[in-house]
Amino acid sequence: MRGAFPVLAVLLASCAGKQALPPGDELEMPPEKPSAAQVEAHQEQVANTLPKADQELQASFENPKAKKPVEVASDAGTFAPVVATPPPVSPPLPTDNELLRREVGPQLAAIKKAVAKRQYEQCAALEAVQALPEWPAEFQLQKELEAGCALGQGQGGVAKSLAWLKACGPDKVEGCRARAIGSLAASAQAKGADKAGIEAKVKELRKADTCLATAGASAEAGDSACVDEALGVYRKYGDELMKARVWLLRGRAAVAKKHPDPQTFFIKAEGECKEARCAGVRRQALMSLSRLAFASGDLETAASAVLREGALASATLPEAERTFTRSADAERICAAYDAKAGAGACRKLEKKLTGDYHFKDYSKARAKRGLSGNLVKEVNEHFNCLLQECLGLEAQRLTPPASETYEIRWAVLNDGKVGEVHLGRKEQEETPLAECVRRQFALWRYPRYDGEQQHVEQRFTVSARERR
Repeated sequence: MRGAFPVLAVLLASCAGKQALPPGDELEMPPEKPSAAQVEAHQEQVANTLPKADQELQASFENPKAKKPVEVASDAGTFAPVVATPPPVSPPLPTDNELLRREVGPQLAAIKKAVAKRQYEQCAALEAVQALPEWPAEFQLQKELEAGCALGQGQGGVAKSLAWLKACGPDKVEGCRARAIGSLAASAQAKGADKAGIEAKVKELRKADTCLATAGASAEAGDSACVDEALGVYRKYGDELMKARVWLLRGRAAVAKKHPDPQTFFIKAEGECKEARCAGVRRQALMSLSRLAFASGDLETAASAVLREGALASATLPEAERTFTRSADAERICAAYDAKAGAGACRKLEKKLTGDYHFKDYSKARAKRGLSGNLVKEVNEHFNCLLQECLGLEAQRLTPPASETYEIRWAVLNDGKVGEVHLGRKEQEETPLAECVRRQFALWRYPRYDGEQQHVEQRFTVSARERR
Protein backbone atom coordinates (compact mmCIF):
# COMPACT_ATOMS: atom_id res chain seq x y z
CA MET A 1 0.00 0.00 0.00
CA ARG A 2 1.44 3.35 -1.00
CA GLY A 3 0.54 6.23 1.23
CA ALA A 4 1.57 8.21 4.26
CA PHE A 5 0.13 7.28 7.59
CA PRO A 6 -0.40 9.75 10.44
CA VAL A 7 2.01 9.11 13.28
CA LEU A 8 -0.64 7.69 15.56
CA ALA A 9 -1.70 5.27 12.91
CA VAL A 10 1.87 4.15 12.39
CA LEU A 11 2.77 3.85 16.01
CA LEU A 12 -0.48 2.56 17.38
CA ALA A 13 -2.19 0.68 14.59
CA SER A 14 -1.63 -3.01 14.86
CA CYS A 15 -2.76 -6.29 13.39
CA ALA A 16 -6.37 -6.19 12.36
CA GLY A 17 -8.86 -8.99 12.50
CA LYS A 18 -9.40 -11.30 9.60
CA GLN A 19 -11.84 -10.14 6.93
CA ALA A 20 -13.85 -12.36 4.63
CA LEU A 21 -12.20 -12.76 1.24
CA PRO A 22 -14.16 -12.05 -1.97
CA PRO A 23 -14.97 -14.89 -4.36
CA GLY A 24 -11.88 -16.12 -6.17
CA ASP A 25 -9.53 -15.41 -3.27
CA GLU A 26 -10.31 -18.56 -1.34
CA LEU A 27 -7.50 -20.50 0.24
CA GLU A 28 -7.13 -24.19 -0.41
CA MET A 29 -6.34 -25.79 2.91
CA PRO A 30 -4.69 -29.21 2.96
CA PRO A 31 -6.56 -31.88 4.90
CA GLU A 32 -5.44 -32.07 8.46
CA LYS A 33 -3.52 -35.30 8.98
CA PRO A 34 -2.13 -35.28 12.49
CA SER A 35 0.06 -38.15 13.49
CA ALA A 36 -1.34 -40.93 15.60
CA ALA A 37 0.77 -39.70 18.49
CA GLN A 38 -0.66 -36.17 18.14
CA VAL A 39 -4.20 -37.49 18.07
CA GLU A 40 -3.61 -39.67 21.09
CA ALA A 41 -1.89 -36.89 23.02
CA HIS A 42 -4.71 -34.47 22.28
CA GLN A 43 -7.40 -36.95 23.25
CA GLU A 44 -5.60 -37.84 26.44
CA GLN A 45 -5.12 -34.19 27.38
CA VAL A 46 -8.76 -33.35 26.90
CA ALA A 47 -9.94 -36.50 28.59
CA ASN A 48 -7.74 -35.92 31.60
CA THR A 49 -8.21 -32.20 32.14
CA LEU A 50 -11.90 -31.71 31.61
CA PRO A 51 -15.04 -33.72 32.25
CA LYS A 52 -16.37 -35.30 29.08
CA ALA A 53 -19.56 -33.28 28.95
CA ASP A 54 -17.57 -30.04 29.00
CA GLN A 55 -15.56 -30.73 25.85
CA GLU A 56 -17.93 -28.54 23.84
CA LEU A 57 -16.59 -25.55 25.77
CA GLN A 58 -13.67 -26.61 24.38
CA ALA A 59 8.37 -13.91 0.55
CA SER A 60 14.11 -10.99 -2.96
CA PHE A 61 13.13 -8.28 -4.85
CA GLU A 62 13.91 -7.65 -8.47
CA ASN A 63 17.29 -6.04 -9.09
CA PRO A 64 17.03 -2.31 -8.19
CA LYS A 65 18.45 -1.52 -11.64
CA ALA A 66 15.74 -3.47 -13.38
CA LYS A 67 12.65 -1.90 -14.79
CA LYS A 68 10.10 -0.40 -12.45
CA PRO A 69 7.42 -2.84 -11.39
CA VAL A 70 4.08 -2.63 -13.05
CA GLU A 71 1.54 -1.49 -10.52
CA VAL A 72 -1.64 -3.43 -9.98
CA ALA A 73 -4.66 -1.66 -8.59
CA SER A 74 -4.91 -2.95 -5.07
CA ASP A 75 -5.06 -1.71 -1.53
CA ALA A 76 -2.36 -4.22 -0.68
CA GLY A 77 0.59 -2.67 -2.53
CA THR A 78 2.59 -3.02 -5.76
CA PHE A 79 3.32 -6.32 -7.46
CA ALA A 80 5.81 -7.35 -10.14
CA PRO A 81 7.44 -10.51 -11.45
CA VAL A 82 10.74 -11.12 -9.71
CA VAL A 83 13.29 -13.90 -9.65
CA ALA A 84 14.34 -14.49 -6.10
CA THR A 85 16.50 -16.93 -4.26
CA PRO A 86 15.69 -17.05 -0.58
CA PRO A 87 18.63 -17.00 1.80
CA PRO A 88 19.41 -20.30 3.49
CA VAL A 89 17.60 -20.66 6.76
CA SER A 90 19.27 -22.58 9.54
CA PRO A 91 17.04 -24.44 11.96
CA PRO A 92 16.90 -22.77 15.37
CA LEU A 93 19.32 -24.17 17.90
CA PRO A 94 17.82 -25.91 20.91
CA THR A 95 17.98 -24.03 24.17
CA ASP A 96 20.09 -25.20 27.09
CA ASN A 97 16.89 -26.27 28.80
CA GLU A 98 15.85 -28.35 25.80
CA LEU A 99 19.29 -29.97 25.60
CA LEU A 100 19.13 -30.91 29.26
CA ARG A 101 15.67 -32.34 28.79
CA ARG A 102 16.94 -34.50 25.93
CA GLU A 103 19.51 -35.99 28.29
CA VAL A 104 17.05 -36.71 31.06
CA GLY A 105 14.66 -38.75 28.93
CA PRO A 106 17.10 -41.56 28.05
CA GLN A 107 18.41 -41.61 31.62
CA LEU A 108 14.96 -42.20 33.02
CA ALA A 109 14.15 -44.76 30.33
CA ALA A 110 17.21 -46.81 31.28
CA ILE A 111 16.33 -46.72 34.97
CA LYS A 112 12.72 -47.64 34.22
CA LYS A 113 13.88 -50.71 32.31
CA ALA A 114 16.09 -51.73 35.22
CA VAL A 115 13.32 -51.29 37.79
CA ALA A 116 10.97 -53.38 35.66
CA LYS A 117 13.56 -56.17 35.91
CA ARG A 118 13.85 -55.57 39.66
CA GLN A 119 17.44 -54.44 39.24
CA TYR A 120 17.05 -52.02 42.11
CA GLU A 121 20.78 -51.38 42.37
CA GLN A 122 20.29 -49.10 39.35
CA CYS A 123 18.03 -46.86 41.42
CA ALA A 124 21.06 -44.97 42.74
CA ALA A 125 21.32 -43.38 39.29
CA LEU A 126 18.14 -41.44 40.05
CA GLU A 127 20.10 -39.14 42.33
CA ALA A 128 21.97 -37.76 39.29
CA VAL A 129 18.79 -37.13 37.28
CA GLN A 130 17.42 -33.59 37.30
CA ALA A 131 13.93 -33.75 35.87
CA LEU A 132 12.36 -30.33 36.39
CA PRO A 133 8.70 -29.71 37.27
CA GLU A 134 8.33 -27.71 34.03
CA TRP A 135 8.85 -31.00 32.18
CA PRO A 136 5.74 -32.74 33.52
CA ALA A 137 6.17 -36.06 31.72
CA GLU A 138 9.77 -36.53 32.81
CA PHE A 139 9.10 -35.18 36.29
CA GLN A 140 6.19 -37.56 36.76
CA LEU A 141 8.28 -40.52 35.59
CA GLN A 142 11.09 -39.66 37.97
CA LYS A 143 8.69 -39.52 40.91
CA GLU A 144 7.15 -42.83 39.84
CA LEU A 145 10.57 -44.47 39.68
CA GLU A 146 11.55 -43.06 43.06
CA ALA A 147 8.45 -44.59 44.60
CA GLY A 148 9.03 -47.90 42.86
CA CYS A 149 12.63 -47.99 44.02
CA ALA A 150 11.64 -47.25 47.61
CA LEU A 151 9.16 -50.11 47.63
CA GLY A 152 11.49 -52.48 45.83
CA GLN A 153 14.28 -51.80 48.30
CA GLY A 154 11.99 -52.27 51.29
CA GLN A 155 12.14 -48.64 52.34
CA GLY A 156 8.41 -48.13 52.63
CA GLY A 157 7.39 -45.47 50.16
CA VAL A 158 4.59 -43.36 51.67
CA ALA A 159 6.27 -40.02 51.03
CA LYS A 160 7.55 -41.13 47.62
CA SER A 161 4.11 -42.39 46.59
CA LEU A 162 2.42 -39.15 47.66
CA ALA A 163 5.06 -37.14 45.77
CA TRP A 164 4.31 -39.27 42.71
CA LEU A 165 0.59 -38.64 43.16
CA LYS A 166 1.17 -34.88 43.16
CA ALA A 167 3.26 -35.15 39.97
CA CYS A 168 0.50 -36.73 37.86
CA GLY A 169 -0.56 -34.78 34.81
CA PRO A 170 -1.24 -33.32 32.40
CA ASP A 171 -1.86 -36.57 30.50
CA LYS A 172 -3.37 -39.84 31.68
CA VAL A 173 -4.15 -38.35 35.07
CA GLU A 174 -6.56 -41.06 36.20
CA GLY A 175 -4.21 -43.90 35.34
CA CYS A 176 -1.26 -42.17 36.95
CA ARG A 177 -3.20 -41.49 40.13
CA ALA A 178 -4.49 -45.06 40.32
CA ARG A 179 -0.94 -46.42 40.11
CA ALA A 180 0.37 -43.91 42.64
CA ILE A 181 -2.40 -44.74 45.11
CA GLY A 182 -1.67 -48.42 44.52
CA SER A 183 1.95 -47.73 45.38
CA LEU A 184 0.81 -45.99 48.53
CA ALA A 185 -1.31 -48.99 49.48
CA ALA A 186 1.61 -51.34 48.90
CA SER A 187 3.78 -49.29 51.23
CA ALA A 188 1.58 -50.44 54.10
CA GLN A 189 3.26 -53.83 53.87
CA ALA A 190 6.68 -52.42 54.68
CA LYS A 191 8.21 -53.29 58.01
CA GLY A 192 7.21 -50.80 60.69
CA ALA A 193 4.68 -49.05 58.46
CA ASP A 194 1.62 -47.32 59.93
CA LYS A 195 -0.75 -49.69 58.21
CA ALA A 196 -3.96 -48.15 59.54
CA GLY A 197 -2.87 -44.63 58.70
CA ILE A 198 -1.83 -45.61 55.19
CA GLU A 199 -5.09 -47.46 54.57
CA ALA A 200 -7.04 -44.38 55.68
CA LYS A 201 -5.14 -42.25 53.18
CA VAL A 202 -5.76 -44.74 50.41
CA LYS A 203 -9.46 -44.90 51.23
CA GLU A 204 -10.09 -41.15 51.21
CA LEU A 205 -8.03 -40.57 48.06
CA ARG A 206 -9.82 -43.31 46.14
CA LYS A 207 -13.19 -42.04 47.33
CA ALA A 208 -12.38 -38.50 46.17
CA ASP A 209 -11.15 -39.66 42.76
CA THR A 210 -14.20 -41.89 42.28
CA CYS A 211 -16.46 -38.95 43.07
CA LEU A 212 -14.83 -36.75 40.45
CA ALA A 213 -15.04 -39.49 37.85
CA THR A 214 -18.75 -39.96 38.57
CA ALA A 215 -19.49 -36.23 38.66
CA GLY A 216 -17.74 -35.82 35.33
CA ALA A 217 -20.39 -37.93 33.66
CA SER A 218 -23.11 -35.35 34.28
CA ALA A 219 -23.03 -31.64 33.58
CA GLU A 220 -25.02 -30.84 36.68
CA ALA A 221 -23.16 -33.08 39.13
CA GLY A 222 -20.18 -30.80 39.55
CA ASP A 223 -21.65 -29.13 42.61
CA SER A 224 -22.69 -32.29 44.45
CA ALA A 225 -21.81 -32.89 48.09
CA CYS A 226 -19.17 -35.49 47.28
CA VAL A 227 -17.37 -32.98 45.09
CA ASP A 228 -17.16 -30.65 48.06
CA GLU A 229 -15.74 -33.49 50.14
CA ALA A 230 -13.25 -34.31 47.40
CA LEU A 231 -12.08 -30.71 47.34
CA GLY A 232 -11.37 -30.99 51.05
CA VAL A 233 -9.28 -34.10 50.47
CA TYR A 234 -7.28 -32.46 47.71
CA ARG A 235 -6.69 -29.43 49.89
CA LYS A 236 -5.46 -31.72 52.66
CA TYR A 237 -2.86 -33.26 50.36
CA GLY A 238 -1.99 -29.99 48.62
CA ASP A 239 -2.86 -31.28 45.15
CA GLU A 240 -3.31 -28.13 43.08
CA LEU A 241 -4.20 -29.98 39.88
CA MET A 242 -7.10 -31.83 41.44
CA LYS A 243 -8.38 -28.69 43.15
CA ALA A 244 -8.40 -26.97 39.76
CA ARG A 245 -10.32 -29.88 38.26
CA VAL A 246 -12.95 -29.53 40.97
CA TRP A 247 -13.45 -25.87 40.07
CA LEU A 248 -13.71 -26.86 36.43
CA LEU A 249 -16.50 -29.28 37.34
CA ARG A 250 -18.24 -26.60 39.35
CA GLY A 251 -18.03 -24.22 36.43
CA ARG A 252 -19.63 -26.76 34.15
CA ALA A 253 -22.42 -27.27 36.63
CA ALA A 254 -22.89 -23.51 36.96
CA VAL A 255 -23.34 -23.22 33.21
CA ALA A 256 -25.78 -26.13 33.12
CA LYS A 257 -27.83 -24.71 35.98
CA LYS A 258 -27.71 -21.16 34.61
CA HIS A 259 -25.79 -19.73 37.54
CA PRO A 260 -25.74 -15.91 37.33
CA ASP A 261 -21.93 -15.79 37.31
CA PRO A 262 -20.42 -19.03 35.98
CA GLN A 263 -17.27 -17.19 34.89
CA THR A 264 -16.13 -17.05 38.52
CA PHE A 265 -15.65 -20.80 38.67
CA PHE A 266 -13.50 -20.91 35.55
CA ILE A 267 -11.41 -18.00 36.82
CA LYS A 268 -10.87 -19.99 40.01
CA ALA A 269 -9.99 -23.14 38.06
CA GLU A 270 -7.40 -21.30 35.98
CA GLY A 271 -5.83 -19.59 38.97
CA GLU A 272 -5.76 -22.59 41.31
CA CYS A 273 -2.69 -24.25 39.83
CA LYS A 274 0.26 -22.70 37.98
CA GLU A 275 2.33 -25.87 37.70
CA ALA A 276 3.31 -27.09 34.22
CA ARG A 277 1.21 -30.22 34.72
CA CYS A 278 -1.86 -28.01 35.09
CA ALA A 279 -1.54 -26.35 31.68
CA GLY A 280 -4.33 -28.48 30.22
CA VAL A 281 -6.80 -27.61 32.98
CA ARG A 282 -5.90 -23.93 32.78
CA ARG A 283 -6.38 -23.92 29.01
CA GLN A 284 -9.79 -25.53 29.25
CA ALA A 285 -10.84 -23.05 31.94
CA LEU A 286 -9.66 -20.11 29.83
CA MET A 287 -11.40 -21.46 26.74
CA SER A 288 -14.66 -21.77 28.63
CA LEU A 289 -14.21 -18.32 30.16
CA SER A 290 -13.50 -16.70 26.79
CA ARG A 291 -16.58 -18.21 25.18
CA LEU A 292 -18.86 -17.30 28.05
CA ALA A 293 -17.54 -13.74 28.13
CA PHE A 294 -17.82 -13.43 24.35
CA ALA A 295 -21.42 -14.63 24.43
CA SER A 296 -22.26 -12.06 27.11
CA GLY A 297 -20.59 -9.20 25.22
CA ASP A 298 -17.66 -8.84 27.62
CA LEU A 299 -15.12 -8.65 24.81
CA GLU A 300 -12.11 -7.56 26.84
CA THR A 301 -12.44 -10.51 29.20
CA ALA A 302 -13.03 -12.82 26.25
CA ALA A 303 -9.96 -11.50 24.44
CA SER A 304 -7.81 -11.66 27.56
CA ALA A 305 -8.78 -15.27 28.22
CA VAL A 306 -8.33 -16.50 24.66
CA LEU A 307 -4.93 -14.81 24.38
CA ARG A 308 -3.71 -16.31 27.63
CA GLU A 309 -4.94 -19.71 26.52
CA GLY A 310 -2.94 -19.34 23.32
CA ALA A 311 0.18 -18.45 25.27
CA LEU A 312 -0.24 -21.54 27.43
CA ALA A 313 -0.69 -23.72 24.36
CA SER A 314 2.42 -22.21 22.82
CA ALA A 315 4.48 -22.75 25.96
CA THR A 316 3.92 -26.50 25.79
CA LEU A 317 5.77 -26.65 22.45
CA PRO A 318 9.50 -26.46 21.66
CA GLU A 319 10.58 -22.84 21.25
CA ALA A 320 11.02 -23.24 17.49
CA GLU A 321 7.33 -24.14 17.14
CA ARG A 322 5.72 -21.48 19.31
CA THR A 323 5.20 -18.64 16.81
CA PHE A 324 2.40 -20.00 14.65
CA THR A 325 -0.15 -21.03 17.24
CA ARG A 326 -2.88 -18.43 16.73
CA SER A 327 -6.25 -20.15 17.15
CA ALA A 328 -9.47 -19.61 15.24
CA ASP A 329 -11.13 -18.49 18.48
CA ALA A 330 -8.44 -15.84 18.96
CA GLU A 331 -8.96 -14.56 15.42
CA ARG A 332 -12.71 -14.33 15.88
CA ILE A 333 -12.70 -12.77 19.33
CA CYS A 334 -9.88 -10.33 18.53
CA ALA A 335 -11.71 -9.14 15.43
CA ALA A 336 -14.73 -8.31 17.58
CA TYR A 337 -12.60 -6.67 20.27
CA ASP A 338 -10.75 -4.53 17.69
CA ALA A 339 -14.06 -3.45 16.20
CA LYS A 340 -15.11 -2.18 19.61
CA ALA A 341 -11.85 -0.92 21.15
CA GLY A 342 -10.04 0.19 17.99
CA ALA A 343 -7.72 -1.39 15.46
CA GLY A 344 -4.79 -3.11 17.13
CA ALA A 345 -6.36 -3.23 20.58
CA CYS A 346 -6.15 -6.99 20.76
CA ARG A 347 -2.49 -7.08 19.75
CA LYS A 348 -1.68 -4.52 22.44
CA LEU A 349 -3.51 -6.66 24.96
CA GLU A 350 -1.68 -9.76 23.77
CA LYS A 351 1.71 -8.09 24.18
CA LYS A 352 0.77 -6.84 27.63
CA LEU A 353 -0.53 -10.18 28.86
CA THR A 354 1.89 -12.61 27.24
CA GLY A 355 4.91 -10.52 26.26
CA ASP A 356 4.80 -11.81 22.71
CA TYR A 357 2.66 -12.28 19.60
CA HIS A 358 1.30 -15.45 18.06
CA PHE A 359 0.34 -15.80 14.42
CA LYS A 360 -1.49 -17.87 11.87
CA ASP A 361 0.74 -19.71 9.38
CA TYR A 362 -0.88 -18.73 6.08
CA SER A 363 1.68 -20.81 4.14
CA LYS A 364 -0.14 -23.96 5.20
CA ALA A 365 -2.77 -23.00 2.62
CA ARG A 366 -2.43 -22.53 -1.13
CA ALA A 367 -4.07 -19.61 -2.97
CA LYS A 368 -6.30 -21.20 -5.60
CA ARG A 369 -6.00 -18.38 -8.15
CA GLY A 370 -2.63 -16.87 -7.33
CA LEU A 371 -1.66 -14.33 -4.72
CA SER A 372 -4.25 -11.59 -5.07
CA GLY A 373 -4.18 -8.13 -3.58
CA ASN A 374 -6.89 -9.08 -1.12
CA LEU A 375 -4.88 -11.99 0.21
CA VAL A 376 -1.75 -9.85 0.55
CA LYS A 377 -3.73 -7.21 2.39
CA GLU A 378 -5.09 -9.74 4.85
CA VAL A 379 -1.65 -11.13 5.62
CA ASN A 380 -0.12 -7.65 5.92
CA GLU A 381 -2.75 -6.69 8.45
CA HIS A 382 -2.21 -9.89 10.41
CA PHE A 383 1.57 -9.37 10.75
CA ASN A 384 1.55 -5.56 10.76
CA CYS A 385 2.17 -5.35 14.50
CA LEU A 386 5.73 -6.57 13.88
CA LEU A 387 6.45 -3.59 11.62
CA GLN A 388 4.82 -1.25 14.11
CA GLU A 389 7.37 -2.26 16.73
CA CYS A 390 10.23 -1.32 14.37
CA LEU A 391 8.58 1.97 13.43
CA GLY A 392 7.94 2.78 17.06
CA LEU A 393 11.62 2.31 17.88
CA GLU A 394 12.55 4.50 14.91
CA ALA A 395 10.27 7.25 16.21
CA GLN A 396 12.27 7.24 19.44
CA ARG A 397 15.54 7.67 17.50
CA LEU A 398 14.32 10.76 15.63
CA THR A 399 14.75 14.22 17.15
CA PRO A 400 11.48 16.15 17.58
CA PRO A 401 9.86 17.62 15.60
CA ALA A 402 11.45 15.60 12.79
CA SER A 403 9.46 13.21 10.64
CA GLU A 404 10.65 10.70 8.08
CA THR A 405 9.01 8.72 5.29
CA TYR A 406 10.21 5.20 4.69
CA GLU A 407 9.48 2.95 1.74
CA ILE A 408 9.74 -0.73 2.53
CA ARG A 409 9.77 -3.32 -0.24
CA TRP A 410 9.70 -7.08 0.06
CA ALA A 411 9.26 -10.11 -2.16
CA VAL A 412 6.72 -12.82 -1.56
CA LEU A 413 8.17 -16.16 -2.57
CA ASN A 414 6.11 -19.03 -3.92
CA ASP A 415 6.41 -20.92 -0.65
CA GLY A 416 4.78 -18.02 1.21
CA LYS A 417 7.91 -16.76 2.93
CA VAL A 418 9.43 -13.30 2.50
CA GLY A 419 12.65 -12.99 0.46
CA GLU A 420 14.93 -9.94 0.40
CA VAL A 421 13.70 -6.84 2.17
CA HIS A 422 14.80 -3.36 1.06
CA LEU A 423 14.26 0.20 2.20
CA GLY A 424 13.69 2.88 -0.41
CA ARG A 425 16.99 4.76 -0.13
CA LYS A 426 20.47 3.24 -0.20
CA GLU A 427 21.58 5.04 2.95
CA GLN A 428 18.72 3.42 4.85
CA GLU A 429 19.75 -0.15 4.04
CA GLU A 430 22.17 -0.58 6.97
CA THR A 431 20.20 1.30 9.62
CA PRO A 432 18.73 -0.15 12.82
CA LEU A 433 15.30 0.17 11.21
CA ALA A 434 16.37 -1.97 8.27
CA GLU A 435 17.81 -4.60 10.60
CA CYS A 436 14.65 -4.65 12.67
CA VAL A 437 12.35 -4.89 9.65
CA ARG A 438 14.33 -7.75 8.12
CA ARG A 439 14.28 -9.62 11.38
CA GLN A 440 10.53 -9.26 11.70
CA PHE A 441 9.81 -10.27 8.10
CA ALA A 442 11.41 -13.63 8.80
CA LEU A 443 8.19 -14.46 10.65
CA TRP A 444 5.73 -13.47 7.91
CA ARG A 445 3.93 -16.20 6.02
CA TYR A 446 1.71 -15.69 2.96
CA PRO A 447 -0.35 -18.41 1.30
CA ARG A 448 1.67 -20.57 -1.07
CA TYR A 449 0.94 -19.81 -4.72
CA ASP A 450 1.98 -20.71 -8.26
CA GLY A 451 3.25 -18.41 -10.99
CA GLU A 452 5.53 -15.39 -11.06
CA GLN A 453 6.92 -14.25 -7.78
CA GLN A 454 5.61 -10.91 -6.62
CA HIS A 455 6.72 -8.07 -4.42
CA VAL A 456 5.05 -5.49 -2.25
CA GLU A 457 5.84 -1.85 -1.50
CA GLN A 458 4.52 0.22 1.39
CA ARG A 459 5.33 3.71 2.65
CA PHE A 460 5.17 4.81 6.26
CA THR A 461 5.64 8.27 7.75
CA VAL A 462 7.11 8.33 11.24
CA SER A 463 7.19 11.41 13.45
CA ALA A 464 9.66 11.81 16.30
CA ARG A 465 8.44 10.71 19.67
CA GLU A 466 9.28 12.74 22.75
CA ARG A 467 11.78 10.96 24.99
CA ARG A 468 10.81 10.60 28.60
